[in-house]
Amino acid sequence: MSRIGADPVALRHLGVTMTRLADQAELSATSLDRRVRQSSWRGRDANEFVRDWQRRHQPHLRAIAKACSLYSTHLKQQAEQQEVASSQAGKVAQTSDLRRPAPFPTSELRVLSGTQITAGVLVVGITHNLSIQHFEHEGVTVTSTERNQAGLAATSGSSVSIGSSGAAVGANLRAQVAVAQVTRREFSTTEKDLLPTLALIEAQAAIRRTVAANIRLPGLGLPARTEELTELSLTAQGTASLAASLGAQGAVRGGGSFRFGRSEHSQVLELEGTTASLLSAQLLQRFRLASVGEGGTEIRLSRLRIEIPDQALHSADVIVSTTSTDGHRELRSVSNLDLSEPGTIRCVEQVRTALNHLRDLDVDAAMSTLSELDAPVGESLGRSAEFAVSEHTGIFGASVGAGIGLGVSADGGFQQLKLVN
Repeated sequence: MSRIGADPVALRHLGVTMTRLADQAELSATSLDRRVRQSSWRGRDANEFVRDWQRRHQPHLRAIAKACSLYSTHLKQQAEQQEVASSQAGKVAQTSDLRRPAPFPTSELRVLSGTQITAGVLVVGITHNLSIQHFEHEGVTVTSTERNQAGLAATSGSSVSIGSSGAAVGANLRAQVAVAQVTRREFSTTEKDLLPTLALIEAQAAIRRTVAANIRLPGLGLPARTEELTELSLTAQGTASLAASLGAQGAVRGGGSFRFGRSEHSQVLELEGTTASLLSAQLLQRFRLASVGEGGTEIRLSRLRIEIPDQALHSADVIVSTTSTDGHRELRSVSNLDLSEPGTIRCVEQVRTALNHLRDLDVDAAMSTLSELDAPVGESLGRSAEFAVSEHTGIFGASVGAGIGLGVSADGGFQQLKLVN
């Protein structure tokens, strides 16, 4: 963008820094004043110190806070004036072209497959999932997701016999922590070319899983939008049983994951499972997106995706995608958000800080940063849709074990979704 004078983004960034300094100075003045008043120090020297604090030092701190706040406002005004000057110079016409996200597919087929090997506490696994989305006018998008996982699993439990009737109460807990590398490739094709495209995608995947992964065979090149993500996941399952003449057993399963990394032109953060549910209400409210569904029920997300484009996409500073499901239907939304300045910079910084915490495997710090996300939305345009999950959803699997802590399991399935509205 051609400009006359200073860079408006740099001015706003400096303005944000000034605002933070103002807040820190005001907070310091208030906190120190409280400590001075509550001090157990007594006597003439203490009284002189209190007078000096109240007449000189505290006013100076508040004056610094006020000055920083005024500088912040001035810098924001200067940034706006610079943008107006650049626009009037005719070099760039600055207009808002925020547009709604692309339409949702009319139907989607998900094909799931995976293999997992367990050796003692070590768990490794490979999954390869396909999503085939059909759009109007015979457009088709195929998304191939490959996931290579390594992690640790532990199981603990106990059982107690009661009385002489042979009744026994037992409980056990299994937890698994894993790190995975996720590669997601998105291909565009048509109804007519769908089968040949699927064959090429599967051929490419097979080659990558063999020692010939670096070989490039002629005719197998397909253009794709690629994402490389790192996944941190935690899965826990608890079971309780009562063995007697009338046996009973119950199980509770939960877990969540973070995925973070890059697509070709943006940074990506995804939350799924429990992590998405825990932060859903706070984040949706901060992004000014609906957090309450029909009948006043709170929306609990199963998946949340935040995408920060390297360059604003249709003027969108952040793209937020959400998914919630109850097993029979799936609700999705995608929103392009134009964040009001100077909050844009702080919001983007917070998401990037959360990404850095995840790279350092500091999940608690990442959750804390996201829960405090500051997102002053200036404008937002989005789409939402409801999909029906077909009743013939199927999952199949098989497993074998050696009885010495070694096991191999494989599973797969499919899921059909159709657009309702």
